[in-house]
Amino acid sequence: MVESSVVESIGPDAREVRRLEEAGFDFKGSAAASPAGDGPISEAGRVLHRVLSDAVTAGVFPGAVALVIKDRSVLFFQAFGKRMVTPEVEPMTCDTIFDMASLTKPLVTTTLVLQLVDEGVIRLVDPVREFFPEFASNPLGNATVEQLLTHTAGFPEWRPVYLHARGREDALSFLAGLEAVAQPGESVIYSDLGFMLLGFLVERLAGRTLEVLARESLFEPLRLQDSTMARAADARRTAPTEDGNLFEQGMIGPEARNFGRWREGIIRNTVHDGNAFYVLDGTAGHAGLFSSTVDVAVLLRNLIGGNRETPLFKALGKRYVELVGLDRTSHLSGDHRGLGWVLNRSASLLFGPSLNSRAFGHTGFTGTSVVVDPGPGDEAGREPGDAGIYILLSNRVHPGAHNTEIIGFRGRFHEFASRLVAEEE
Repeated sequence: MVESSVVESIGPDAREVRRLEEAGFDFKGSAAASPAGDGPISEAGRVLHRVLSDAVTAGVFPGAVALVIKDRSVLFFQAFGKRMVTPEVEPMTCDTIFDMASLTKPLVTTTLVLQLVDEGVIRLVDPVREFFPEFASNPLGNATVEQLLTHTAGFPEWRPVYLHARGREDALSFLAGLEAVAQPGESVIYSDLGFMLLGFLVERLAGRTLEVLARESLFEPLRLQDSTMARAADARRTAPTEDGNLFEQGMIGPEARNFGRWREGIIRNTVHDGNAFYVLDGTAGHAGLFSSTVDVAVLLRNLIGGNRETPLFKALGKRYVELVGLDRTSHLSGDHRGLGWVLNRSASLLFGPSLNSRAFGHTGFTGTSVVVDPGPGDEAGREPGDAGIYILLSNRVHPGAHNTEIIGFRGRFHEFASRLVAEEE
């Protein structure tokens, strides 16, 4: 345990350490990473610790878990603040399970789509209408799989689908009836709805639910013990989110009064996102993943570095970073996008000033984020697994979702975390 004058922090227990070591990571013995907290801690580690502690004190989030990895070495692994503040108080721990919200998009949905590409089932250039005749007369049907992955398909950002649909077939019909807000390929418009459709695409082509596919293709092969869809694996370790869906009610306005199924009380162990929960039984292409810091690290390690024992891809092999990190929207205004990820070439506040230009990452509405910094590239003789991994999982929507301080904080976190990584180079 590392003491702070303001906020207590807790390191990983033996279970988290063992799981990371089994996945090929090692610990440097720093007090900011080891469960005993009795190793040396660098000045950069102390500063990062203070930055996170101060964030809790300032109300950026009630609590958070931060994990920083460089070239398979765990440099920083600490939990800060509170997992729950109402109706009871619980300390944040490193094994806390989080509603990952939109991190479902790159970690689950994009991975499952790329597996289908890897197997030759679909191509990135295939149009939506080829798989969904429901879109035959809609210009959105001309959008390709790649455009869905890069948020350039022309779908609106968000709609309260639950006001119009119950179940997957209803939801698909609603999507097919939407009016495009841009022509496919014309502009970058971040869209939950486009990734909802990608979830339907994976299910239709594989003949299994997204929940089953994620479990059989990702969670079980990689032994991700804390990763599930729709509901958390262990309710007792799960970070709660909002008190009801008040934020979404505010987004809808007066029409929200006509919806008779709003949840009341603190949401815990079920997905926070309204469209996923009310329409799709908690599992969707845009939201629904529950996971822990360790599981996310293991998944990222396998994606960016490959795994000979349990490879996620066949033909793609170790080309994941090259494939998803390619800037596919450089000719458009808005964020620079790869397949499922936002790139550090964007004006996003996510990355901060110090990460390599090849870094890519993603955020989740509930307060989650991951960033991968592949470094300068293969020309420097680096292995694909030699990358910086930055994971910050928080419960910033607990108990209310109107606090947006984390938007500015993420870049600050990455700035100081990258200084810790620089000490190891």
